[in-house]
Amino acid sequence: MCSACGFPEIKDYWIDAGTDSATDRLRSRLARAKKLSIILKKYGLFFYDDGVTQQKQIGNLSGRVDLVPNLEQLWKVAEDLLGYPIDPLEKKFYQNHLSK
Repeated sequence: MCSACGFPEIKDYWIDAGTDSATDRLRSRLARAKKLSIILKKYGLFFYDDGVTQQKQIGNLSGRVDLVPNLEQLWKVAEDLLGYPIDPLEKKFYQNHLSK
């Protein structure tokens, strides 16, 4: 159970494959948050993950902020905030974020 939020920790979540320890999972989570922040900024959205609580924040520039528990929900909320689907094959999505 997460001591910060009271939610049970998700064991064996697919995105943590290849991480052997809690330190590796945290390092992976923070690196993922950095990449997601770069990608979503191109769409006028922000993403924040403190690495401590289970929930992550996603919001738009008009002030709406939603909490999401996982990566799948993140993309649903991002598309809802934008009002249109995000295409991962679109140049705006992948351009320059891999090098940062």
